[in-house]
Amino acid sequence: MLTSEYFAIDGALVLAVPTRLGQEFFFEEKDDQKCLVFWEAYHQNTLWLKAVIDYKNWQILETNIPSSAEFILKTLHNVQQLSEIKFQHTNSYYLNTISLGGSGYDIAVAKEKSAILYQSKPEIKYEKVNFSPSFKNELIFIHLNQKQDSREGINLYRSKEKSQRLVDEFSNLTRNILLCNELQIFSQLMLEHEQKIANFLKIPTVKERFFADSPVFVKSLGAWGGDFVMSAKFDGFRDYFWGKGFSTIFDWDDLISL
Repeated sequence: MLTSEYFAIDGALVLAVPTRLGQEFFFEEKDDQKCLVFWEAYHQNTLWLKAVIDYKNWQILETNIPSSAEFILKTLHNVQQLSEIKFQHTNSYYLNTISLGGSGYDIAVAKEKSAILYQSKPEIKYEKVNFSPSFKNELIFIHLNQKQDSREGINLYRSKEKSQRLVDEFSNLTRNILLCNELQIFSQLMLEHEQKIANFLKIPTVKERFFADSPVFVKSLGAWGGDFVMSAKFDGFRDYFWGKGFSTIFDWDDLISL
């Protein structure tokens, strides 16, 4: 899924939409009494993570990326601890909180398969909304070819103090984005949102980093500095992004599942 504000400022409204592309999880259970988990993760059919975990002693026996294997170990351990309360409707959100620390909006949008407005505090709540802007065919999504660690982005966000004023500002932006029907106004809202996040985190915007000479907005989506960005079409936009080294470009209908 894509979201207008990845960090889901605690208590602020988030607008999120489901995508056609996603992740799949497969498992096979063997009764061999060895208490081992063999974990493999693939990106575009290429193995990028491998881990062998002894869940009897909670040890990593083998891995090519220790930090990622530690996260898997932690998550599996949390699953074991929560086993007595599994199948409760809030269990997935709690597991997400104690394992990753994220807001959980991605769980909600994946479950509903719809655009949603999501709020994490004072309690988790969300509602389905209709988000199909009249200018959607003018929007594009560019993959940055960078595998971003979501935990790094979340830790950076968690280290910053947030005020109620900031929460209100982002909520108001989200409401305006949802109701917007003009590309020019939408572009201004994207620029404002991107700059507010950059100011809050005290880091450059994605446009400043990669697309300083772009004639249109470029908005971060997903973990800050990685995954996808959103932009708008302009004369020669494909040549422009290809020239920057970013050749994977999607139209709205190619990527968004609504």
